[in-house]
Amino acid sequence: MNRIGLTGLGLLIAMAFSTSSVVADGSLLTPAMLGQDGGGPSGWLEAGWAYSDDGVNGTTHDRGQNEVGVAQIGVDYNNGAGGDSAVGHHVTIVYGNNAGALGGDGNGGDTIALTNANVQWVLPAGIPGLSGAKLTLGRFESPVGGESIYGNGNDHVTRGTVSTATDPIAHTGIIAEKAIVSGADGDVVSGRLGVLNSTGSGWDVPAGDSPAWLIGVDYAGLAGIDLGLNILHNPGENDATMYDASVSMDVPGALSDVVSLLGDTTLAAHLVFGDSPSTGEDTFGFSTGARYDFGLPLLGDDGSTKNWYLAVRYDNYDESAAAKAWSLTSTLGYQAADNLLMRIEYRWDRNGDGGLGDGDSQTGLNVNLVTSF
Repeated sequence: MNRIGLTGLGLLIAMAFSTSSVVADGSLLTPAMLGQDGGGPSGWLEAGWAYSDDGVNGTTHDRGQNEVGVAQIGVDYNNGAGGDSAVGHHVTIVYGNNAGALGGDGNGGDTIALTNANVQWVLPAGIPGLSGAKLTLGRFESPVGGESIYGNGNDHVTRGTVSTATDPIAHTGIIAEKAIVSGADGDVVSGRLGVLNSTGSGWDVPAGDSPAWLIGVDYAGLAGIDLGLNILHNPGENDATMYDASVSMDVPGALSDVVSLLGDTTLAAHLVFGDSPSTGEDTFGFSTGARYDFGLPLLGDDGSTKNWYLAVRYDNYDESAAAKAWSLTSTLGYQAADNLLMRIEYRWDRNGDGGLGDGDSQTGLNVNLVTSF
């Protein structure tokens, strides 16, 4: 980008965070374009009781061996660019005993993690090939991975073995995202390209290495199928590349009459393979799962309200420098109110060598509440 381009970007960012006098009558930039309308703060609190039958290694989860704790308190201020807003911003702060797994600053116990702190800009019309693309600069959640990093964003209480081992948490850098194809049936193909510093977790880019490159493409629309592919390349000392692919689908058509019965069924899978940027070792991970949403006639409910769900997940992870690992997770959830989710989860883990011990296994139980605000 030339000096004129950098100056223009700096001016837009400065105007976005300046006083209201900048957007007085007659200004070319309206409050909505600057991301000053809507998108107020929101958040969630996740707490519960966690039990594991292995008090030393804790491979099943990091939420305590037999105790009640607060896993995450999240505050999110998302006034992202898009629609009528040409410039936006996004900040997310997470506190709790699970925040350390999100790149928090602390060794055990409660800590704080910053997973978003960025400025966003939708490029104006007239830029060949880039009109409508959104640039995000700063720290942002990784678009790579099979599960949400937040406790209120997954079907299960604990994150899976594969996602815990491989999914980045957040990146610091710049990323461009753009819809490539939009179909009449609502199907959309979008792409992304990013230049990243250290990823902070999972696929970590070692300090001092060259910036990593991220390229990805997503497809959403046809027959309720969503597809995603991301490639992360670190040209540093290990010269490592990893590939991440995911698919999810709602059970369609005639199958829904047989499988879903009185509910809705969703299937998903996540595949990771390649070289670990942090170790350079060969890595393979595969997870698959299903979720069944249903109504349970209780206390006069006719079952039409699908406020219950049952989710299962299987993980298989193998890294040449570490132990092979398997895990099986089952979770029953109940949406007690619009802002209250209750979950109970049973999880079983097994390592082929190392970790829990040669051929050892572990079980875990979580009773969990999530409220949003």
